[in-house]
Amino acid sequence: MTKKMMVLALAAVTAALFAMPAAASATWKVDPSNQVFSGTSEAGTGWTWTAVGEPTITCSGQDHVSGAWTAGSEGTKGSFQLHLTNCSASVLGFPVSCKTSGAPLSSTILTSGTFTNVTIEGGKLGITLIPVETSIICGPSTLKLHGKIIGRIKEGPAACGPSVIDSSVTVEFSGSGGVQTPLRTDSMSVSESDDLTTTTGSSGGTATVSSKWILSMVSPTTWTCD
Repeated sequence: MTKKMMVLALAAVTAALFAMPAAASATWKVDPSNQVFSGTSEAGTGWTWTAVGEPTITCSGQDHVSGAWTAGSEGTKGSFQLHLTNCSASVLGFPVSCKTSGAPLSSTILTSGTFTNVTIEGGKLGITLIPVETSIICGPSTLKLHGKIIGRIKEGPAACGPSVIDSSVTVEFSGSGGVQTPLRTDSMSVSESDDLTTTTGSSGGTATVSSKWILSMVSPTTWTCD
């Protein structure tokens, strides 16, 4: 091979490498693709929502989640419903209960939304939740929560690889200072991020949710990484 041909070949290989997606941007799916799940918050963890410049909301009761992957998404997306209990915050030094409009009790937060299977942190399994915009009433204040949140699958199938059959997993959401961790999936660029935002009146800021959930499937599930 002449020197000119070698240079051209090297340029072609380099261009191809830059055009290829990152290997870690694989996704994962479940089978059956319409798998149904339910779950509760892990004992002692509850649900804590911290928003910059706003009171911290803590739900210390037994919290519940339910949902399902949708067959049409081939087991990569679905919907969820969240039921948080015994929710309160400290406003001006006084404890007040927090609830969503229409919730059955004064300290209950109800919300719902969709989710997508993602990979994070170099191929580890994660999930992105997209809740509907949710208004939470704490005493005289109403806070609106919207945006996205990325969670880690901590126990069960931990990373992409061969198919794994499992019927129970633990999902964790964490962060500090109003910034969720992780903020990016493997397929996102460094300029992109997924985070929650809280709005009170005309002001707004980022929000952090900390919680740990144990999810149970209605039947054994095959977790497959592409």
